[in-house]
Amino acid sequence: MATTGLPSLAKLDKNHDLPFRPKGPMIAALSLSSLMLGTGLSYAATRRPDRADRLELWSGRLLVGGLGLLGASLPLFR
Repeated sequence: MATTGLPSLAKLDKNHDLPFRPKGPMIAALSLSSLMLGTGLSYAATRRPDRADRLELWSGRLLVGGLGLLGASLPLFR
């Protein structure tokens, strides 16, 4: 079996952190993409008055979801 140079998870005890934080960057990227998509939809709502109600609805959902993800991920970046 090839070794990767990272310590095995079985060898790490409770007093040591993992050498990487896999959840933090993924949640931050998901939050950022949600915020950007929500911002884009709110801009599109000003351009398309016939679909403004639906675009504003989804824009608000994405913005609130993105901010919620950002707030939930703050403890991961300590």
